[in-house]
Amino acid sequence: MNSALYSNNPRSGQRWWQPRAPRGASLPATMGLVLLGLALFAGGLGYIVASREEVTARRVHALHARNDIDLLQELYLRTNADFLQGFGTTRVASFAWPVPRVGAALASFRRLETSYAGAPGAATIQVLRQETARWAWLLADITVSAQVANGRASVDTAKLLEANRLLARMEGQLTSLRDGQTHILRSMADTASKHEAIEGAVLALSGLLACALLSYALIGRYRARLERHKVHLAAARRDALTDLPNRVTLRELMDQAVSRKEAFALLFIDLDRFKDINDSLGHGAGDRLLREVAQRLARCVGEHGLVTRYGGDEFVAMLHGPHEDGRLTELLCRIARAFEMPVQIDDVQLRVQSSIGVACYPDDASDAESLLKHADLAMYRAKARGRDAVERFNPSFAHAADRRIKLSQRLRAALESNAFEIAYQPQIDVHTYEVTGVEALLRWNDSEMGIVSPATFIPIAEDIGLIGQLGEWVLHTACKQAKYWSKSHPALSVSVNVSPRQLGRGDFCEVVRRALVASGLAADRLELEITEGAMLAPGAVSTLQALKELGVAIAIDDFGTGYSSLSYLRTFHADRLKIDMSFIRGIGSNHADEAIIRAILALARRLDFEVVAEGVERPDQLAFVAADGCRFVQGYHFCAPLPADDIPGYIGKFKSGQRTHASLHPSAK
Repeated sequence: MNSALYSNNPRSGQRWWQPRAPRGASLPATMGLVLLGLALFAGGLGYIVASREEVTARRVHALHARNDIDLLQELYLRTNADFLQGFGTTRVASFAWPVPRVGAALASFRRLETSYAGAPGAATIQVLRQETARWAWLLADITVSAQVANGRASVDTAKLLEANRLLARMEGQLTSLRDGQTHILRSMADTASKHEAIEGAVLALSGLLACALLSYALIGRYRARLERHKVHLAAARRDALTDLPNRVTLRELMDQAVSRKEAFALLFIDLDRFKDINDSLGHGAGDRLLREVAQRLARCVGEHGLVTRYGGDEFVAMLHGPHEDGRLTELLCRIARAFEMPVQIDDVQLRVQSSIGVACYPDDASDAESLLKHADLAMYRAKARGRDAVERFNPSFAHAADRRIKLSQRLRAALESNAFEIAYQPQIDVHTYEVTGVEALLRWNDSEMGIVSPATFIPIAEDIGLIGQLGEWVLHTACKQAKYWSKSHPALSVSVNVSPRQLGRGDFCEVVRRALVASGLAADRLELEITEGAMLAPGAVSTLQALKELGVAIAIDDFGTGYSSLSYLRTFHADRLKIDMSFIRGIGSNHADEAIIRAILALARRLDFEVVAEGVERPDQLAFVAADGCRFVQGYHFCAPLPADDIPGYIGKFKSGQRTHASLHPSAK
């Protein structure tokens, strides 16, 4: 193996000028550089135009402001002259502020306030406006109070002196403002002169750069083929996200090893529940997790092989001489230890688990393609065993793979032919000993494959994209059935399980609305069961809020077994929590399970949730959850899932026999 060519170390960085165009694209690459040169030249011209426009705009702004200042000075002089002229006649000091003059002054002040907005002179304009008003009022007051004797007018001398002082101060302020605008105009003239020299330099420099790029483009065109080949050779063998070798490299190395009859092992590694992380934390967090996993795996494998990213959340490690000195066992131990340390993504710590399938050449296959397929099958068997496991290939796995393919085909056919059925398991209120609801449970009895467990076909439906269509059929069927029952049992509700993929659809709320309208079922008679992982999916909380507004009840299924986030319980208040049956089974034998059940019930009481205990099969389990305040139970202790036609009969029999159960409730003792 050429370790230098296929090393897990990051490839050396390429320079920005190296051609990266696809094969046969020399001319487009050349034209790109030419256009870049033209863009630089155009940028230089743009700078010149923008610079001149900015200088011109500032000059025009300053000129308009100075014109307004000149207008105010002229208005002050005319006003004062008209005022004084009135004292030389018997007219008694005529009023010097006619309406047009007042309007002109107001317009000037508005324009000046706009011009000086945010500038140092803004406060001066406000003071000047106030003093102008004060001066106008004084002139009017002097005019009104003037006395005429022997054809001459006498005025209040003190007020006249105050008016003159105001006028002098206003003239000084206007002069100061005008000097400031004049200074701006002069500086703009100086700036324009300087910019002419800068513009010339920018134009010359951008022209030189354009010519240089054009020349380089013409030269680079003849070197493009070799550089393209190098770039494509590296890109074709590296994964862009993790910088690990990709499946092309893996296949080449496997073919080389097979041709040389060299023993090696393949470890097909798949991250468990990676989709949940993507759905809850986003694809950015998922990408960061993949990069961290890639680095840890590369360190584990070291110099005895390499790690490749096969696709998605799948990695394949190739180990040479797996049986030498227990090398394969040591590698699996190193990987296990590497994944014991959590991965920190922002403020979330993630514990990575993986399912690993192992196949060895030549023990498990005689060619590279078969060996890779067998390692993949072993990985899927590890997942089927409960994930976070290692599985060595066994020939029997091929039969299981064939069965999965056949199940996928039969699943599509069953959906098209409406071959599914729904069973309903009653939910009991242990306080009143009444059947308050039923949970709709999907069942499939295939004509060729027999009864297929939901735990088998539901994941396949999710993988092949049928879960949305299948879930919508269940929702419509269950609502229709519940509406039929409501004629004789109006208080009976129906619970329907919703997968995270259904909840992630943007139109899911509309799907529920259509089912309710089509069936005529009241919204408060429908309960949707979601998992904790589904709550963490992007957009899930808003969808759940919309469903709540619609009137639908929400239950959190299998509470305590998924990616729990108590903050989501605070953000979104569901109606009920369902204790997973794995905890119920531990009653009487596992103190930890009992403590978890009590903790969930205490949390529910504090947050005002109803609680349903699933999988209650024995009297001691019922007594335990009832004693701790769990009101609703579901399980084989009362009833197995029944066909829809048997539910009314069971409810009737349960009502008639409810007194025999009353002794189980603590309040009856």
